[in-house]
Amino acid sequence: MGIIIESEKIDENGLYCTQADRDNEQRIGNSFAKELLKHPEGIVCTLSESRTHPFDAYFCVNEKVVAIAELKKRNPKSDAKYDGTYLTYGIEIGKAKKLVLASSNYGIPAFFVVEWSDGIISYLHIDEVFCQSNQHRIGEMHNNKNNRACDHDQIYHIPLNEWKREVIQASVPTCAKTITQHQADDAVYWEKLCLTNLRKRNASRIAAGMLDCLEPEPQI
Repeated sequence: MGIIIESEKIDENGLYCTQADRDNEQRIGNSFAKELLKHPEGIVCTLSESRTHPFDAYFCVNEKVVAIAELKKRNPKSDAKYDGTYLTYGIEIGKAKKLVLASSNYGIPAFFVVEWSDGIISYLHIDEVFCQSNQHRIGEMHNNKNNRACDHDQIYHIPLNEWKREVIQASVPTCAKTITQHQADDAVYWEKLCLTNLRKRNASRIAAGMLDCLEPEPQI
């Protein structure tokens, strides 16, 4: 299934994505399915099509969705495994909460998957992030994608030794939807939720007089 990227930078909705990002996501998703997420009938990684999705990829067995994941690539400059600068990996709390919601709604597991700069793939189960959230330091990270000084994301600092490489045996739930059903339903659900949350953020910023921090509304 082809992915069409309309822009190599910020698009008309203020959402950032490049073809290189999508290529990395597909490659990392394929590696996760090949190395760590297993099923006797094989697993296929399909990227989400809506840029307002809270996750990057669906993982399917015979067209039935069995897992979802957010996919990340680390580069040498920020890779703690090499220079020791960072002892944790930051996960956006808002994104983690949406993954929990999606996992609960779908009845399937959700993962954060990271490829380190040496090509090694590791993961966290989203439920484990929240089960141990009281042990994780909360911080703040500047979101520079829209070049607004007021854009910051709250993050969980996840220690590097919590990332896993154990093989996961996937199962197909009896209520599992096909990838086509998910794509049709999710595009509407997540884009409406994204718009609702964006309007709440803008209302708060207007009330605080932060007019230069307003976000453009996506066209749904």
